[in-house]
Amino acid sequence: MIGRRRVLVGCAACVAVGCAGQAGESAAAPAPSCDDGASVEGWVPLPLADYPALTKVGGWAEVDLPEHLLVVVVAQPEPGCFVAIWRVCTHGACEVDWDPASATAVCPCHGSVFAADGSVLVGPATEPVRAFPVVRRGDVLWLQR
Repeated sequence: MIGRRRVLVGCAACVAVGCAGQAGESAAAPAPSCDDGASVEGWVPLPLADYPALTKVGGWAEVDLPEHLLVVVVAQPEPGCFVAIWRVCTHGACEVDWDPASATAVCPCHGSVFAADGSVLVGPATEPVRAFPVVRRGDVLWLQR
């Protein structure tokens, strides 16, 4: 039992990976609710106060949380829609950056491009990067590890 913490099912504006209408769309992910901001059964809190760029459509942030073994890029490509993908390119281990204009992650080393769901759009990478479910509850994004 989680005690005061509880897991809520569903999120009308968010899906497990990606945004409505994008390739790789899946059913709504369970979203945590937590009074003290601590992690809830595999979910990692990302307070928007720590990542103010994510409060704007097109905004993105590099999230490096070694205590959770996370190196991701998180973005809001559409209003109320948040995506998170592993930040290390599967081709050359360079860190990708988010391109808000195309809603893709681009590797500066060799030009690989990844979709918001982690799939490869342009090589030389042949393997996708991992995508993580993200939901918003109040002023906190929750990323499922």
